[in-house]
Amino acid sequence: LEEKTKGNLTKEEEEELQGVLNELRMRFVQIVGRLDELMAQQAKEGAGEQPAAESAGDAAESGA
Repeated sequence: LEEKTKGNLTKEEEEELQGVLNELRMRFVQIVGRLDELMAQQAKEGAGEQPAAESAGDAAESGA
């Protein structure tokens, strides 16, 4: 959008567009950061649950 409108906007329009694009970029970075946190949390929880699931499977195989 920035490239396609370059040279075709008034100074005010260009400033407005830059503000909107900067806000969009900041939100994108925040969302990616939050997704990284959630994925790391799920990985920790998944690693913690996996041995418990294996233990339950072992107990079922042994007839307990």
